[in-house]
Amino acid sequence: QQTTTWSFSGMSGLRHQSNANAAPSGQVVRAGGVDTTLGREFMRKPDWNWHVGGTLRHVRDLENQRGDTIEAHLTGYYSRQFSLTSLNAGILDGAIGPRLALAPDMLPGWSIKPYIAGSFVTLGDVPYLASPGYGVSMMMPFETVLIEAGYEHRRRNFIETGANPGVHDQNGRYHLAFANLGARLNASLRWSLRAAVSRSNARADFQSNLAQSLEAGLSYEFRPWASAAEPWTLTPFIGGSLVRYDQPNPSIDKNVRRRDKEWRTGLRLDAPVTANVGLGLVMQYSDVKSSLPNHRMHNFSVSFGPSVRF
Repeated sequence: QQTTTWSFSGMSGLRHQSNANAAPSGQVVRAGGVDTTLGREFMRKPDWNWHVGGTLRHVRDLENQRGDTIEAHLTGYYSRQFSLTSLNAGILDGAIGPRLALAPDMLPGWSIKPYIAGSFVTLGDVPYLASPGYGVSMMMPFETVLIEAGYEHRRRNFIETGANPGVHDQNGRYHLAFANLGARLNASLRWSLRAAVSRSNARADFQSNLAQSLEAGLSYEFRPWASAAEPWTLTPFIGGSLVRYDQPNPSIDKNVRRRDKEWRTGLRLDAPVTANVGLGLVMQYSDVKSSLPNHRMHNFSVSFGPSVRF
């Protein structure tokens, strides 16, 4: 009967990465078209961080008998490295817009949501990126599959500081088209699939790129003991992406365009202790193959900590 609802989900914890600074896997990199040896201070470094994040959601029913609503969310995240404090990261992202039923009688559950959005990012505890934008998404429930598809446009304004020189080259427009699919196989199993294509039109051609990504997951719900308050969810996942840059970066190699292929796999565990409090664990391994040695890397990360929701 409520016309206004609020919900919140949050988490905190520790994360360890084998390659926290995303450094090249090897010691040989390219500069000005010539292979050279990477300095020890720029090589791969493991590190821990402490992180905290959460999302606040608000839904207001417009009470027009169609099921139309106004939806808003605000997401915040901050991580602080134990050693590599120049990589401390903060994110604040939000969006608001109406969700409108398309044809309640002919297409029950189908809806469209235009929205405005914006985000602000810090890196090394200094401003790094401001990104206003807009988008539209459509929810399409079928008999066995739920599909959400959409498009988003952002204007990315990178903030150049002494800590982050040269980032203005990445300024420009960012376009994203995505589709999320999911369905239950039975009472315990659910599959999900996300596909996305993005286009970055940056001020510098060697920063402009086309990216394609795909990720699939299979969630298994179970009760570790019969009297458990809530079922636990174990989700193995696998995904990959391909990023192709428009032009070579002359400071690296004027004859080779950057082309990155990444694959990743991992495991997520959501373990509620009560209806509102739980524990979370995420393990992931990622590997990037690139046409340039500067961008070849791999990383193994483990993140764990408490979570809350209400």
